[in-house]
Amino acid sequence: MMRAVLPVAGRAVVREIPRPIQRDGHVIMRVLAAAINRADVLQVGGHYPPPKGVTEVLGLEAAGVLPDGSIGAALVAGGALAEYLSVPVGNIMKIPSLSSNPVQLAAVPEAFLVAHHLLFQCGGFDSGQSVIINAAGSGVGTACIQLAKSVPNTTVFASARGPAKRAYARELGADVIIDPRASPRELSDTVKKVTEGKGADLVLDAVGAEAFRENARSLRMDGTLVQYGLLSGAKSADLSLAPLLMRRIKLVGTTLRSRDDSFKRELVNEFIGLHAHKFEAGKLHPVVARTYEGLERTEEALEYMRSNENVGKIVVATSPYTFESVSSSSVSPGGGAGFFATLGGCCSSRLCEGTPVRGATSSLRVLRGVLAPPTTCPVPVNAAAFVEDDVLMARPGRLSPGMAEEAD
Repeated sequence: MMRAVLPVAGRAVVREIPRPIQRDGHVIMRVLAAAINRADVLQVGGHYPPPKGVTEVLGLEAAGVLPDGSIGAALVAGGALAEYLSVPVGNIMKIPSLSSNPVQLAAVPEAFLVAHHLLFQCGGFDSGQSVIINAAGSGVGTACIQLAKSVPNTTVFASARGPAKRAYARELGADVIIDPRASPRELSDTVKKVTEGKGADLVLDAVGAEAFRENARSLRMDGTLVQYGLLSGAKSADLSLAPLLMRRIKLVGTTLRSRDDSFKRELVNEFIGLHAHKFEAGKLHPVVARTYEGLERTEEALEYMRSNENVGKIVVATSPYTFESVSSSSVSPGGGAGFFATLGGCCSSRLCEGTPVRGATSSLRVLRGVLAPPTTCPVPVNAAAFVEDDVLMARPGRLSPGMAEEAD
């Protein structure tokens, strides 16, 4: 038997269930940490059931111990918020520079694989192009900024609703920061000004109907809009598709959760081949907003996501485990000021709220085996800075399976 998190009457509840059975093409991972996604919030609320044949256990990504004793991460369609997880062999990701810190590693699969899929497989993003990243403070958004800026001679427009999120996007290397609520045409006016009236090559959007008009205005002729979520809904009274024809916009819709294992295997292999070395070089890193200790605290983690305060990923450690202190040097993504953006301040009741630390070396406590909270906070907690989320929560009844992606 094992402990796992299931949706029960609108809440995430820990239950004892049988361990997954070993089957061909899969391995059993002992989970150390799992990240929270919007899909988990929606599934608990009854708005986004798992694909047919997939477990009801919550969780789309995890890091843990594999049968050979190594540490790896995995992208799955469900089941990650549990003590054990059956993982297709082809879905396993190994990033040596993060293997000593499963909390950070657990924050990689969904955010970075989705970001790679959106930018390069769907959007065809390349050197010399420009991209608008809506929801720039989300887990996917922060990964998109980093991946986009790893391509030479690119321009990244980062749109985010909270001041802390916009500041963070700038730290990650975004070239132009936009507050979409400053005026009705703030996004399109800014993009047109910077591009001398041409518009951006690509828009990545998880908001949906509410953002469609501004997205279309902001694209160049023959530009591409990649829609990977509909968190503000699929319909609105004033939605017009005319810009698709007038500007010859290519509209690409995609989700990842419902993709089969062969697609995910190819995605993982492509990502690792192209980008794994960038983590070692400090060009890419997961952004963790907060870590919760123990599966019993999953509902708290979901509530934090519902509050729309997180910048980056929210991670749940599966059980109490032991930290050892290490030093982690600052990084300077995109040539910006140095900062550390993963495990930040800690306290006895919750672990690790990520806050930027400029120009310094941060002492933190990194996962080794099993977790016990440290007694002091190496980085001051600044939860008040995280005021708004840049991905709109789904309205009850507005989503059906396939309409929401893992926009975290």
